[in-house]
Amino acid sequence: MTWCYHDPTNRVDLQKSLLENWGFKCTCPVCTEEGFTGKDIKAQRNKHIAILNSTHKAEDTLFGQLNQLYGPPAKEVPRFEVYLACYKAAMYWLLSEFNLTLVLRFTKKALEALGFEIEGINESGGGKLVVRKRGVAVPELPRLW
Repeated sequence: MTWCYHDPTNRVDLQKSLLENWGFKCTCPVCTEEGFTGKDIKAQRNKHIAILNSTHKAEDTLFGQLNQLYGPPAKEVPRFEVYLACYKAAMYWLLSEFNLTLVLRFTKKALEALGFEIEGINESGGGKLVVRKRGVAVPELPRLW
């Protein structure tokens, strides 16, 4: 497993600095996809993510709607904003009410947003965890495992 030199979840300020100071424009899949995304789609994404951040709850319909706002699947282009919202929700449910069902639900969604393909996370407990494909390693990743 490799770790990123810079935290990819905090890339906006880094991109701005690199462009202004060095004229460097990132062409990684995440930045490329973001560049092709219209302002209206970004606003819709932000609206859905704000709901996650404020309530720490989300039904599958919200995730379905949110995932429709992205082109390539997360296994090809990680969704760092979705990851952060799900990570925060998982930590909230772990530390506040110790609701393991919601912790597992949001942990799985956070890992999937990073591009992990996993099987076996059963919200009711039990099961064998299998990682079919590793995703992006971010600083908070060990806490999710």
